[in-house]
Amino acid sequence: MADEVLANSDDLRATQIIEALIEISKEGRQVFYFTAQTDELKKWQEHLAGHPEIDGEIIVLKGQANEQLDYNLGELSEVPSLQFADVLSPKGYSNEEYHKRLNPPQYHLLKHTPEQLYLSYLIEDNELLHACLQRGIQYYGQLKSFVKHQGEIEGLNESALGVIANKVELLKSYQKLYQQGRPKPIDREVLRDSGSVSGKFIDVVDAKLKESDHNPQQLIEALRAREVSGFIRYKIDELEAYLFEHNYLDGNERLTPEELNIQIQAALSKVELTDVEADRFLRRVVE
Repeated sequence: MADEVLANSDDLRATQIIEALIEISKEGRQVFYFTAQTDELKKWQEHLAGHPEIDGEIIVLKGQANEQLDYNLGELSEVPSLQFADVLSPKGYSNEEYHKRLNPPQYHLLKHTPEQLYLSYLIEDNELLHACLQRGIQYYGQLKSFVKHQGEIEGLNESALGVIANKVELLKSYQKLYQQGRPKPIDREVLRDSGSVSGKFIDVVDAKLKESDHNPQQLIEALRAREVSGFIRYKIDELEAYLFEHNYLDGNERLTPEELNIQIQAALSKVELTDVEADRFLRRVVE
């Protein structure tokens, strides 16, 4: 059970909290999240759309705040637009050119999941991609939800879905290998949650974290180098232990390029993609 834990979180931290709770629910446990904030409700709806395997339900609790809840939910009850969105036409473009013209959000191997992958990374049929985007289906998680609810688009057949699924499996394998030994980005809320950074130091440590591009390993190194005056050693040790415990730090050795290549080749052998298709897809995601 969680009660408005997103209230003071930025977008990065909110994503981490929601995804963590979703992972708990995948273990078969019920998760209850209480809030009277419509922005938090919207965040949950966006993330649950990317996890169609999770049965999420919104329940309005009646009570003294019921009038306000009705008003807030009314804001979310607007009739969605069923008209096609005005999306750049693919006419005259190769698939690679169209992908670049769409300027999709960059995929971050350390903090994103495949459900957050923009469809132009996955779909090489320009007409199918355009049809999806017109319907507001921009990310893989949204496409999964559309298919789960038996949505149909010309060209979105079993063959096309199979290719997409194989690419996603390859990405999952590559991402797992890439993440080994690499720190995951953290933010101010992680520092607070660790219990190791007091109110006296939170601003200066957070500033040092931003200097380190949110890299927890670099932050620990900076703290040990006494770049934050007065921050004592046992608190550094305590913070580091917390970061390891919650998988922000990984004590494993990074794979060498040679070993990563061998293991991703093994993963490729288990999916129905040609080496050319696989190479083109991963390069598009990573570069």
